[in-house]
Amino acid sequence: MDKLDINTALDIASRVGEDSFKSLGGLLLASKLCHTLASHPLVLNNVSLQPFLDDAALINEDSIYRPFFRHCLESRNPTAVYLESIRLVAKVGRSEDALYLLYTIGNSPPHAWFARALLEVCLGFYENALHTIDSFVSYIGSWRAADAVGSKVFRHIIQLGPVKIRSHEIVRRLSQHGFRELAPFVAAGPEGMALAFDVSVLQDVDIDEFVFAPHLANIGSLYRPFFLRCLDAANQSAHYVEGLRLAAQEGPCQRSIDLLGAAAPHILYARFALGIVLVCCGSFDQGMEVMQTFFNLVPNIEEAVETGEMVLHQVTSMRFPRSGRYDNSLRFGGGLPNCFINNFRVTSLCRRCFVFMYATRFQELC
Repeated sequence: MDKLDINTALDIASRVGEDSFKSLGGLLLASKLCHTLASHPLVLNNVSLQPFLDDAALINEDSIYRPFFRHCLESRNPTAVYLESIRLVAKVGRSEDALYLLYTIGNSPPHAWFARALLEVCLGFYENALHTIDSFVSYIGSWRAADAVGSKVFRHIIQLGPVKIRSHEIVRRLSQHGFRELAPFVAAGPEGMALAFDVSVLQDVDIDEFVFAPHLANIGSLYRPFFLRCLDAANQSAHYVEGLRLAAQEGPCQRSIDLLGAAAPHILYARFALGIVLVCCGSFDQGMEVMQTFFNLVPNIEEAVETGEMVLHQVTSMRFPRSGRYDNSLRFGGGLPNCFINNFRVTSLCRRCFVFMYATRFQELC
């Protein structure tokens, strides 16, 4: 080595470290010149840090590898920059600094690409995140391969020992974009699953998919166990869906009314459903009081109709046979509304007739 041109010597040292940084160990111990070559920024910039990708905990502050890793980081090794950005997020909560680091290295390794999209979502840069993830998936070639990279990133987050509060905040923010965003955490192992199923996460997780496809919450559904976790966590959408399911599938019951009542202040569908269910259960006056508050919240009859039709569609989508659950309980106060039989357009009905029409249609479905 002593007689070689410096560029040639650096090239040799770089090739030695291509497979793993551990291969540089011999150079570090050989001589002062070899030690200098092995520690050169050009070599450290290109050295393989695969063992760190296999176990990200090796880069923690208390690791014996931390001094060497820091040299790689100072040399702008892409893998080192990526892992340090994950450490900043998981250990220190410095998401903005982590994202800045990721912007300095481009798209290598692919984990950095995914992590950049993840942080952009968490920090509210949604348009950037969509562009980043689209280009990432296009480059990777398939959703399966992209999912494998994403799962590895979440594993790195867990391996680096995330601070519980900040980790829950990251998971909570992700879950607000849909409950399926929790899947990588569940797949990552027990610690990731604990984060995903934490009450604070499930309470706010977006389960609108259950609202618009409520059969997913049916007994026997593959998604029922997860849904019940959300219900136990007092998720308002879960309250609504389960309340509607009980009303439609089991008929008059206090549990259904309690759940719909809990969701009614937060979800317009729940307020409408509560009023109609109360009327169908025979509590006409109480149901009409709820419906009056519903009418006060909608700007026009067209939106009221849209809400009513959606609730009936949700009931229909639960896929169960009619069994006359409300045939003996529906009592409409004051008899048949006069204007109902004289109007063929729902938008022309008075409020009382509007309630009568939807109550009878709900009864017919159940």
